[in-house]
Amino acid sequence: FVMLRYFNTKAATYHSIAKLTIRTFHDIFHQIVSCGRTSRQASLKARLQGQQMMASLNKQAEVAAEASFAITRNVGRAKRPYSDG
Repeated sequence: FVMLRYFNTKAATYHSIAKLTIRTFHDIFHQIVSCGRTSRQASLKARLQGQQMMASLNKQAEVAAEASFAITRNVGRAKRPYSDG
């Protein structure tokens, strides 16, 4: 979004510099920017949640691999098949 500021230069002469008017968009700035901000914020939150989901799946895979290594180590150390009981 582009903030516009323009000068009314028709009356900008040596004697009428005081009549030089400046129009700003401060009163509608929130309306202009808020819709863009909310959509950007929503897209960033969705992207972050997707990354966090992949991280949690990655963590579960790491935990499963560590458990598998521990079981394999116990089976190898006992030199007999693994049994729960």
